[in-house]
Amino acid sequence: MCGVLLALLLGLNGLTTAQSTTESWLTVTLSLQSRSSASNQSFEVSLVSPSGKTVQITISDANSRIVVNGLVAGNYLLRVKHPQYLAFSMPVSLVGGANELTIGPLKAGDANNDNQVTLADVSFIAMFFNRRAGTAGYDPRADLNGDTRISLLDFSLLTSNYGQTGAPELEIPSHPPSEYPGQLIDLTNWKITLPLASPNDEDSPLEIFQPQLARYIANPWFLLNPESSGVIFRAPVNGTTTSGSSYPRSELREMASNGLVRASWSSTRGTHTMLIDQAITAVPQTKRHVVAGQIHDSSDDVIVIRLEYPKLYVNVDGKNVLTLDENYVLGERFTVQFVVSGGKTAVYYNGSTTPVYTLNKSFSNAYFKAGAYTQSNCDREGSSSLCNASNFGEVVIYRLAVRHE
Repeated sequence: MCGVLLALLLGLNGLTTAQSTTESWLTVTLSLQSRSSASNQSFEVSLVSPSGKTVQITISDANSRIVVNGLVAGNYLLRVKHPQYLAFSMPVSLVGGANELTIGPLKAGDANNDNQVTLADVSFIAMFFNRRAGTAGYDPRADLNGDTRISLLDFSLLTSNYGQTGAPELEIPSHPPSEYPGQLIDLTNWKITLPLASPNDEDSPLEIFQPQLARYIANPWFLLNPESSGVIFRAPVNGTTTSGSSYPRSELREMASNGLVRASWSSTRGTHTMLIDQAITAVPQTKRHVVAGQIHDSSDDVIVIRLEYPKLYVNVDGKNVLTLDENYVLGERFTVQFVVSGGKTAVYYNGSTTPVYTLNKSFSNAYFKAGAYTQSNCDREGSSSLCNASNFGEVVIYRLAVRHE
């Protein structure tokens, strides 16, 4: 037992970090008592944060690892369970970027997967004793050490942990509902441009920077949706616009250094990634176009995700270069990921493992943008009756993650 605890503590102390980012990911390397490898094994891995988020993965890779993506830095409780082994749990602290943890060996003997080693497990193994894989009556659940035979070795493993119970299932903590968008998505390195007039210049839009953005809300232009599961970005056709555009926006612009300076990176140096999990929920009544994510350089947009309802496109230099969805349904949730490296921008759609489109173009002074950039205004709508705040484009973002390596 002391050896197991030492290995676990060493694993916790061995958490390593990469460059600080707005996204965290955790690699867990697992080992099992009496087995040389935990590769391609079934595990239940639960991570519970103070906000109540739970992630579950089931199959380890060929190197006995499980990778959990899409996390944010913070403190979590971790629980690991294998169907034939007792569960183990421990607190972990994740930082931005890569985190690595080694766990094990987990204790064998839980043949019936009730998270305790008792007489019921002895009876279970006895039912299939002296059976081999490929013969009648063999049950892999009774093969604790995975050697494809049920023998005294399996009884010996069970006996070594007899009477023990694994860590209980994690309880999701009770917590008050989120109030601000910054409680749901990490806005540390963003500012927002809103379709409202600035109090200092009525011809310019209102911009909110950190630290104010962390606890900022602008109903109905920037707020949590009623279920607190997404952030609403709304831009009406009569909204205030920036000097470089005639269209309104409720849109995030990437920043750096905790929101103090404008982000600026090159497509030819490093790797730059943005993942948006979102839904477009409204379009203007006449010109039914909305941009819902883009990469911009020092002078213009480089590549955008554009809905010309009902068609959803990848758009480059004002041209629709790829159709993502021929008949997009408003409110339908989808993911887009930009990966920029080596002068190429790869676009992944709805979890695709290969790019659906790749742009071969070098650019610099670049930054990501996300939110609702409505591609219409009062003139485009063509009627004074449509020039009002009830005619808008709207996007809901459920998850937003940026990484620079």
